[in-house]
Amino acid sequence: MKTLVILNNTYFIITVVKGTSVAAFQSGYICKANGVISSVYDTPSGNNFLDMSFPNDHSNSIINKFWFCFNESLKANKKGSDGKRRILSIIADDFSYEKIKSNLLVAPITIFDARKYARLNSLGAKQIEKPIRIVAKLSQEKLK
Repeated sequence: MKTLVILNNTYFIITVVKGTSVAAFQSGYICKANGVISSVYDTPSGNNFLDMSFPNDHSNSIINKFWFCFNESLKANKKGSDGKRRILSIIADDFSYEKIKSNLLVAPITIFDARKYARLNSLGAKQIEKPIRIVAKLSQEKLK
């Protein structure tokens, strides 16, 4: 199965393959862009997916496009801080605080909240609905 993602006219093709470094029966993922192919990763986002072996003249432009597109999606988000947290949860665990803070200009607390959101709800998933709790005080007579 192949998935095509286009970021600023750069085509990224993610292919599902059989076998990873962890287990031969587990699905793995390979990302291909501009004729360069990554290693096999255990997850679609792969912890080092931006460390693909691009020639030096290409690497900075593609990485800069990624950060630019991600920053634009944060700015265009209409849901306020909840939407930012949900968008950031996609990459929050894959990059260090410093890298996210310097490239996306967000506060450390926002990154912390995004990581927490990812642990609770999964990467980029919709927030789990909390049950509505109604509290009623018992009278002294009912307590006896």
